[in-house]
Amino acid sequence: MRLPNSISPAFIEWLDRGGHKITLKKNLMVITKECNGSSKRGVISFERHEVKEFYDLDDYLSGRYEVFLKQYFNNGKGFIQDLHLAMAGKYRKAVMMNNLAKVA
Repeated sequence: MRLPNSISPAFIEWLDRGGHKITLKKNLMVITKECNGSSKRGVISFERHEVKEFYDLDDYLSGRYEVFLKQYFNNGKGFIQDLHLAMAGKYRKAVMMNNLAKVA
């Protein structure tokens, strides 16, 4: 399954709210979740400084994406807008903290 770039921030925020841990490693976004003593893991590959129209999802994340889309269809455009705004707020905070670190 493929994730469109246009809703990728909303999907990542949704995963974060759902208890997933998101880490970046070189050209990979690693998404993990501990569940009943076992660990679920998904990976999204990307190239730094390159925005793609779509990102390939592995089996685990494809399943999560299907659940995400069902919630989107059930809740409408506001569902995506709320997630986008939350992610934008996190981005602004990260930029601000980075700028403060440069000054200190």
